[in-house]
Amino acid sequence: MSIKEAITWQYDKAPALTSLILSKDTWYFKNDDQFWINWYYNGFNLNTANNYGIGLWAIILNLPLEIFAPLGVTPVWGFGPYNENFHYANFASGAGSLNLTKEEKIIVLKMAWYRYVGNGTVPFINGAIADAFVNVGGGYVLDHQDMTIEYVFNQPISTNLRNAFTNYNILPSIAGVKTLIRA
Repeated sequence: MSIKEAITWQYDKAPALTSLILSKDTWYFKNDDQFWINWYYNGFNLNTANNYGIGLWAIILNLPLEIFAPLGVTPVWGFGPYNENFHYANFASGAGSLNLTKEEKIIVLKMAWYRYVGNGTVPFINGAIADAFVNVGGGYVLDHQDMTIEYVFNQPISTNLRNAFTNYNILPSIAGVKTLIRA
């Protein structure tokens, strides 16, 4: 409801009151409405969130995006499309953080959110993949009917994103079902 709606037929001929109401309406739009529009766009909506919104969702989902790498997981160099060598080992010492891009962070957060709210069925997970991977080729999940499901991505995913999916419990699934990843 706009404050302009407070001007009724009784006050149409009162220019001072009309001017005051119109200036207050402009102030509300600039300082209140615009704040909530920006809050939704930059913070609440994961599709359009900026770094502040991504950090906020990381706190909400209890998912620390900056400390994703246990010792010896982050490949420094390797062979093949995922820089893998010797069963995900590498020749680096110490730990580091996975340098996820903004888009990858959004994917990780969306998949974690779907894990919390989902029912783990194949149609639900396929919908989650369609939503989270809409800009990076998409994918689907296969149920092998042997207590395993396999995530299949249409395009190769980065090593950091693969490590986040492999080492953290963020992909939607049902308890007791083994999750495999193929890209």
